Amino acid sequence: MVRFAHMSDVHLGAFREKELRELNIGAFEKAVDVCLERKADFVIIAGDFFDIALPEMSVVDRAVRKMREAQQQGLVFYLVYGSHDYSPTETSIIDVLCSAGVLVKVSAFEKPLGIEGEKATLKVFKDGKTGVHFAGLSARARALEEKDFGKIDFSNLASVPNPKVFIFHSAVTEFVSEELRGFGGGVSIRSLPQGFDYYATGHVHLPQVIRDDALKGKPLVYPGPLFASDYRDLEALSREKHGFWFCTLENGESKVERIELNVCDVEFFDYDAGGKVSLAVQQEVSALIDSRNLDGKVVLVRLHGVLQQGASLRDVPFTSFREKAAQKGARVFYLNRNSLEEAEKRELVLNPANALQIEDELFKKSLAQLAVGEGLKGDRGLALSKKLLESLKSEQAAGEAKGDFEQRLAREAKKVFELS
Repeated sequence: MVRFAHMSDVHLGAFREKELRELNIGAFEKAVDVCLERKADFVIIAGDFFDIALPEMSVVDRAVRKMREAQQQGLVFYLVYGSHDYSPTETSIIDVLCSAGVLVKVSAFEKPLGIEGEKATLKVFKDGKTGVHFAGLSARARALEEKDFGKIDFSNLASVPNPKVFIFHSAVTEFVSEELRGFGGGVSIRSLPQGFDYYATGHVHLPQVIRDDALKGKPLVYPGPLFASDYRDLEALSREKHGFWFCTLENGESKVERIELNVCDVEFFDYDAGGKVSLAVQQEVSALIDSRNLDGKVVLVRLHGVLQQGASLRDVPFTSFREKAAQKGARVFYLNRNSLEEAEKRELVLNPANALQIEDELFKKSLAQLAVGEGLKGDRGLALSKKLLESLKSEQAAGEAKGDFEQRLAREAKKVFELS
C-alpha cells in the first residue's frame, strides 16, 4: 500500500501581517507533522507552494527546516509550479530548492514545447521507495497553461506502469461553479492524459473529489487552501476548516481521507448598514464585537450597504472597531468596507457609449464630489486620474518580490503627480 498526502495552495509568504504569516507557515509545519505521524511515503504539492516566485527568506528558511526534518525520516516532496510561484525562466525559489534536493519538481518536458510541426512530450519521474510514477504540468501566469495541454502528446504516458499520478494546477472547466469562475482559465477534463490512478490538482480554493467517466472513475482531487492567502480564504475559514487529503493506493484502487487543520479560529461579522446613520453603525458594530469571545482569534468584519441620506462615512469611527477587538484579545483584525457607500455617491448615473466614456464620466463625477484642490479639478484632474490608473495597471514581473513591486508602483504614482 502506498500512502501519500496531497496539498496545494499553501501560499507561504502571503499576507503582510506578521501574525497571519506565522499562522500560514504554522499550518504547513502542522501538516508535515501529520504526514509523519501517518507514515506517508511522499507529499504532493499541486502548485502555489509559495505566494510569489521569490518570497521572503525567513519564510523559506522555516519551510526548508521542516522539510529537511521530514526528509531525514524518509518523506519526499513532489510538486509543480502554481500560477503564483511560477517563473518563465525557472528562477523561482522552487528551482533553488529543487537544486538543493529539498523538492522534486515533476513538471518537465522530454521533448519541449515550441518545436514547429511537433508536439511536446512529458518526462516521467519515479519514486524510489514506492515505485509510483509521476508526470506533471506546471501552471503559468494568467492560466496560460491551458493552451499547453493541446500542444502535448500524452501517448508516451500510456506505457508507463501503474501506479502513477498526474499533477497539475488548473481549474477543470466542467466542474467549475459560478462562484468559482473568478479563479479564471481552466482545462477540459478531456484534455487530461488517460490511465492514471490519481489526478492531483490545485488552484481552485475549494476541496473537491471528482470521479468522472472521462477519467474512468479515477479521482480528480482539489485540496483547497492549506490555510489562507487572502481575505476570501479567511472568510471561508470562518465556516469550515481548511486542510489537505491523505490518500492510499492499493491494487489499482485509491482512497482519500480529509485532514482538517485547526490552526486558528476565525470569527466573522457580516453587518448590513443599509439605511442607517453613522452613529447607529458605530453602536451596533461595537455591540456585535463586544458580544463574542475573540481571544486569540482572527476577526473579520464586513460592512456593506448604502447609508441613510446625509450620513457620512467620515463620521463612522472605524479605528474604534479595531481597538475594541484588540481589547477583547483578537489576534488579527480585518475590516472590509469596500461595499459600504454613502447615498450621495450611490446616485452617480452613467450613460456611456463605450468603456472609455464610462471611465471618463466616473472620474468626472467622483472628482466633483471630492474635496480636492483646483489642480485636481476639471480636465487636469481627469487627465491625472487616467494617467494614475494606467500606472497602477502595471503587473508584477516574474521573480519580482512583492515589496519591490509595491515600491515600483509607488514611484510610478509619484511621477504622475510630479513628486519625484
